[in-house]
Amino acid sequence: MLNHHIAYVPIKWSMLPIKTLRFVIELEIIANFYRENKIEGTVVCLKSTVTVLERHQNHIWLKRDNDARTSPYHNDYIAILVSCILPGP
Repeated sequence: MLNHHIAYVPIKWSMLPIKTLRFVIELEIIANFYRENKIEGTVVCLKSTVTVLERHQNHIWLKRDNDARTSPYHNDYIAILVSCILPGP
């Protein structure tokens, strides 16, 4: 079952139409879930920015592959709502 979750994504992606952004992210998460039986580790590449999905508290974080931080910094990431195969909050 799909539930809605907050996902932190690179601010660079805010230039994309939100429907397109959600669609690509959701498609990649579902594909990774069916391959690996988990969502962690999902790789999404948009606008030459590569991210790897991590869990941050109860949220999804599409962390840039070169980001050494341990939490999404507000100047580098934006929050969007995505549908995802995860238990509800």
